[in-house]
Amino acid sequence: MGNKLARQLTRPKEKGKEAVCDRFDLQVTYRHPLLRIELHTDLPLNTRVAIAVSRTFEEKDGHTWIWTMLDMIEPVVALRDGINGLVLERSYDHLDANGLKSWKHLVRSMSVELATLPSAETIIVLNAPSGEHRFGICNRKLTGLAVIREPSGHYVQRGASIMIPLSPAVREAVAIDGDVTAIDDAETVANPLTDENTLSVRSATLTTRRV
Repeated sequence: MGNKLARQLTRPKEKGKEAVCDRFDLQVTYRHPLLRIELHTDLPLNTRVAIAVSRTFEEKDGHTWIWTMLDMIEPVVALRDGINGLVLERSYDHLDANGLKSWKHLVRSMSVELATLPSAETIIVLNAPSGEHRFGICNRKLTGLAVIREPSGHYVQRGASIMIPLSPAVREAVAIDGDVTAIDDAETVANPLTDENTLSVRSATLTTRRV
């Protein structure tokens, strides 16, 4: 196969539209028992946003694993007053039930043994667009103040860190003693997460993995 034909087969036929993103504002709050994720952005409607929520836990051999609680894609929609974005709410029971599924898979497939309870610290990371060529090849037609430009392509990303108590189901299933974050009825606001390595490791990948 010639090089020209190979490029034609591997490059996307749809060149994608230009877009400007100056705003990609993430607000995360927790009021027991609900985690609320709210994004305000000027990305076009229906842009697909990848959402990842995770804790970490220590394995007995010393490795740190990610406890995947949510890994999904949601479209940007019209919210109010001309603002685009998305709003997502999930209970901590629902999130930790997902985490237990991923942990049980690791136990079956790799005999992973927990040394500690999953962390109360919970990391939320949003990335957009989730498609590689939504805005041109490697999204290079996506520009603006909020856009991260890398040789591999353009994207927007925000993360946050918040303390969420472990659900009773998790504490019972893992059967490990440890300090447990007390349940508080007051609303907690997440802190922005700016460390690039943490954002990259904890972004959506649809897998439970070792750090």
